[in-house]
Amino acid sequence: PRTKSHDQPMHFWSQIDCGDLPRTGAYHALPKDGLLLFFFDLDSDITWNKTSGASRVIHVPEDRIPGEGARPPVDLPEMYHAAGKQQNLYPDLYTTRKVAPWWPIAARLVEVFSPTRADLRHQEAVTGADMAYVHFTAQMAALEQDHSYDERPLIEYQRPVDPNTGKYKTGYVTLDAPIAEAGFPFCKSVVDIFKERFRKEIENSREVLIRRRDAAEPKERARYDDKLATLTLADNFLGRLPWLPEPNIPFSAETATAVQNWLTSAPHFAKEIWAAMHKALDDVVRKSVHDPALCACLPDLFFESLAPSLANAESPHMLLGPDQNATTTAGGSDVRLLLLNNDPALEFMFCDASGIEFRIGEDDLKTGRFDRAYIVATGA
Repeated sequence: PRTKSHDQPMHFWSQIDCGDLPRTGAYHALPKDGLLLFFFDLDSDITWNKTSGASRVIHVPEDRIPGEGARPPVDLPEMYHAAGKQQNLYPDLYTTRKVAPWWPIAARLVEVFSPTRADLRHQEAVTGADMAYVHFTAQMAALEQDHSYDERPLIEYQRPVDPNTGKYKTGYVTLDAPIAEAGFPFCKSVVDIFKERFRKEIENSREVLIRRRDAAEPKERARYDDKLATLTLADNFLGRLPWLPEPNIPFSAETATAVQNWLTSAPHFAKEIWAAMHKALDDVVRKSVHDPALCACLPDLFFESLAPSLANAESPHMLLGPDQNATTTAGGSDVRLLLLNNDPALEFMFCDASGIEFRIGEDDLKTGRFDRAYIVATGA
């Protein structure tokens, strides 16, 4: 589907198999089978409403589901683009993706309630909302499995201070000892993802230095020119990468050590290496979800270390359910069809909003008029 205002393709966000949903309560209003596809255009304005024409929900009946998924349109803009434009306006803050990561979901039934609209007109409203929140969190806690994650920084950027001058010394990168012993970074696929992120970090650093140099006093500009000259050596750093086996073949101990030495051998790029690897590791997790060969190269310690930062238990995505505090409701008389919250694992960041809601009229839901659904931004 395309937007009403600029005829641009909308971003594809979620696909729900109705046949996998529990058949109870309000779920009876949803189709018994087929797919629900959720689209909206994540532009830089985020001025969605009932008439903006920037979202679409499509129901694909079971007998019309194609054998292969569709390819994104060639003119699909980057997320956070300016209206009618293609490029992300804030590449330093938000993802430049065009397509959201592929990530499997499992539907879990949670009992929720909210104060009635009559209650909301009286002093009991706050107490009722608090009760709803406590009930909701208790239901969510009951669904959580008992995991004890070994949260640890896999790679750190150190920049010590000279005790004599009080100035920062040249920074350097360190690796967590257990993860290094486990063979980090495990295989060539991880290194390839890191290299792509590293090039972007170098380019971002170059743009920042140019802006600072141009704004600096003339006598200070030479210092920025020296830093810019250092960045031109980034290709030399990448060129020193040791020989690596095929993408999804686990590293031997010797190869892992050689790559670790390579990662920690370039102090002039230590900050960019650290930032790039942090982002690359999240990318690796996303890719491993649908790449069994890559997943087989990664030890349990890797996933356990990243699980806390990727978990989204406090702001879950929700299908249907009444309005109440815990779901950061956008309010209104229509039914919440789907709530998508900010989610670091999926790079869902909806600017100043804490999430977005697809909403639909109750009669439209009952009659399957999903073409009348719309989205609104939720409050923080």
